[in-house]
Amino acid sequence: MTPSEKLESNLSNKSKALENRFDRSKFNFYSNSAYRHAKQQELLMIDYELKFTKIMKK
Repeated sequence: MTPSEKLESNLSNKSKALENRFDRSKFNFYSNSAYRHAKQQELLMIDYELKFTKIMKK
């Protein structure tokens, strides 16, 4: 597994974990809009990182 593939799999795992945590948190104490917005921004950043690594691999 090359370093870029490793990074990509780490990022996608992190993204999945965050999505799961985000879904659960919607029904928790933190379900205010600021928290949700922060989580969405975090997921967006990971998504951009994934796209960037895919572009850089080409």
